[in-house]
Amino acid sequence: MKLGIFGANGRMSKLLVQDALADESLSLNAVFSRSNLSYKIDKNLMITADLDKFLAAVDLVIVY
Repeated sequence: MKLGIFGANGRMSKLLVQDALADESLSLNAVFSRSNLSYKIDKNLMITADLDKFLAAVDLVIVY
């Protein structure tokens, strides 16, 4: 299942992104953020402000 995190620039969302990337059983495919992320992501991950692209890339969305 391809996971997406909506609103990835918040403090809690940042923790969710980091935890999802660290857990090998999860497949984090995309994050949605209207502005540039305030932190770096080392993995190859879609970071977009385009809602249609984001929703097309994931099966499950976490909104925080």
